[in-house]
Amino acid sequence: MARYRVDLVEARTAEKQRAEKLLEDAQIKLSVVASDLFGVVPAGDDGRVDRRAA
Repeated sequence: MARYRVDLVEARTAEKQRAEKLLEDAQIKLSVVASDLFGVVPAGDDGRVDRRAA
């Protein structure tokens, strides 16, 4: 599972870089305005909802 997660994170990073390059090739350089184009996921947040907290 850990190796699979590493592979997924690497794939996600590659897609983000590919999208940023595509925008830059189209003369749209958003990285000057925003340091992280895709937002930041807080540490430990894997997308699951903790139903006990609600």
